[in-house]
Amino acid sequence: MRYRAVVSIAAVALIIGQIGNAQPIRVALCDLVSNPTKYSKQVIEVRSRVSLEFEDFSLVTDGCDRKARSIWLVYGGDEPTPTMSTVNDQIRKPGAVLSVEGQRIILERNADLDLFKRRLEARRLNDELHCNQCSLYRVTATLTGVFFAASDDGSYGHLGCCHLLAIERISDVEAERTETPEGGYYVCSTEYWKIPADEAKSLHDKVEKAERSNDDSEQKKVLSAELNAVAGHWGDSVNLDTGYLPWGVTVDAWRSPDSLRTYKLEMEPSSKDGSPADPMASRTKCQADRPPLPMTTNIGCRTLNATFEAKADAERVQQLVKHKQDSWRLAPAEVAAKFALDNASAQWKVTLLPDLKLGGCSVPKIATGDQFTWCSWFDPNAMQWVSVSLTRFGSSRHGRNWSLVPWLFTYATGVICNTE
Repeated sequence: MRYRAVVSIAAVALIIGQIGNAQPIRVALCDLVSNPTKYSKQVIEVRSRVSLEFEDFSLVTDGCDRKARSIWLVYGGDEPTPTMSTVNDQIRKPGAVLSVEGQRIILERNADLDLFKRRLEARRLNDELHCNQCSLYRVTATLTGVFFAASDDGSYGHLGCCHLLAIERISDVEAERTETPEGGYYVCSTEYWKIPADEAKSLHDKVEKAERSNDDSEQKKVLSAELNAVAGHWGDSVNLDTGYLPWGVTVDAWRSPDSLRTYKLEMEPSSKDGSPADPMASRTKCQADRPPLPMTTNIGCRTLNATFEAKADAERVQQLVKHKQDSWRLAPAEVAAKFALDNASAQWKVTLLPDLKLGGCSVPKIATGDQFTWCSWFDPNAMQWVSVSLTRFGSSRHGRNWSLVPWLFTYATGVICNTE
């Protein structure tokens, strides 16, 4: 996490330790995982599947040493990181150049990079399936760039999780379609099953035993048995190798690869006598009310982020409101956010779909003396999702009720998908 996100073009000439035209070293993925210091600060070429999720942009190292650090990814040049994380690198100024440990990283822009981004960022967005942005493709590519091994002095990526590969070039992109449907409108229903006491006690004991075990295969075996017991209540079965999704410490769940079935086993905290309290299982099934796009349809998505008004704009905004302009800034968040949404789409030069619906706004919270909320919109066909942040700055409050303080539009993020 130590890399500097961006530097200006004017500063590039001052950066030392440039890589120049060094020829990349071809490295097998598991060799890179097992021997990171061997390749540190060298230009390497590695082929791998890439993971892009919330707070995760990394190489998929399944099959390698599971105890080893992950490898975080970052684009060179002025291409920002396409996911939120503590690295805070979602926005870069055009023309900027990434600098890591005094080495500048320039990104080669080509057709492979464009394809890589479109497929990697392609996902079914938040809708009735509650898919939480499920990926539409498994993307594999050859990545060339400068590798930086984590050390005792520090590491890289979200919360300092990882080693770092700063990407200079993408090539040989392969995108395999996942089972997740895209487009269409789904209606979902959930059924519940209160597990009989004897079965609940047995499951509870097995869960506790598995949690104490360091044996991955044993944990998987127990989890498979308990989730199949849940699915079996509805005459079905699950396969953890194809669709398991973790939901947290107190909830075990499995979602089918197409996201149309989800089984949950919720083991509530134990009562005083050690028995599980009110254990519950559920099955959620979804059916298409409007058919999805054919699985052969190519989908490309792009992630958009932008900052807008800042604290320095508060006085200007205060004067506008005082003179009866921008009265929307004193409206409830659900009303004010629509103006912010229109502002974002105009700056991104994006046409919003007519069916875009407000999913809701978060309850306003106070942080560092300011009040803020997030409001999100989604397209029922899962092709667009936009979220905007509104802030009331405490410096404009002057002891008044928060409802008399104007909203400022501070940040926006979105994913826009298209058929190709």
